[in-house]
Amino acid sequence: MSMRVLRAWVLSVLLTGCASQPAARGNSAFLRNPAQSSFEGSACPEIKGNVVIFGGKGSTTREMSDCYPDYLALSPQEGSQLLGCLASQIDENPGKKFVIVGHSSGATPAESLARALADKDLGHVRLVLLEGYAFPFSQTGVAGSCWYAENKSKKIRGFNAPSMLDPAVCPQPANAFAANWCANQLCLHIANVNLNVPPGLTPGQALTQGLANCRGNNAWMTDELKAWLAN
Repeated sequence: MSMRVLRAWVLSVLLTGCASQPAARGNSAFLRNPAQSSFEGSACPEIKGNVVIFGGKGSTTREMSDCYPDYLALSPQEGSQLLGCLASQIDENPGKKFVIVGHSSGATPAESLARALADKDLGHVRLVLLEGYAFPFSQTGVAGSCWYAENKSKKIRGFNAPSMLDPAVCPQPANAFAANWCANQLCLHIANVNLNVPPGLTPGQALTQGLANCRGNNAWMTDELKAWLAN
């Protein structure tokens, strides 16, 4: 399968999947005609800091950018619309190193971007999943890591931790982030990206408070990954 055909298939799958998701609070700007995006009329957005991070279902590009101002941070809908140009940007810069990050359902565009590059030499790309809803990591052809949040004292983990701990899905051992202020699994799940998530976050509060006053969680940007990016 040619790169052009593969990318077209990836984009069609992602746009169909995202269209089935309910609109999130404040997300109308990013749910226009699938051929459009908030970057329409400008060049493909630069992958700032050589990192692109896709938020989970219900997140907006504005919220994710507030969490991660030093990186290119996108909602899953916006990211799905930009997969082709992002893949081209990575293709055209083999001398640069890039990290692709996906949180929760944002793992879908993250993995799809990696798969769109699968017939290339991917030594300059890493994939990081943060409690992502993932197909087997090995299918991406990219090295990387998986993360989940936990509160050991309460003996609870983020609600998608089991996928990260499944050797059929993720490279093992998976990495645990200690979010000891969290009182439930939803808080833990969101803590993978927001260190200010309320401890007792409920599903009804998720869209309004999950990424409010966001302080991005960069635990996944380990010293080893920083050194890899720098060399």
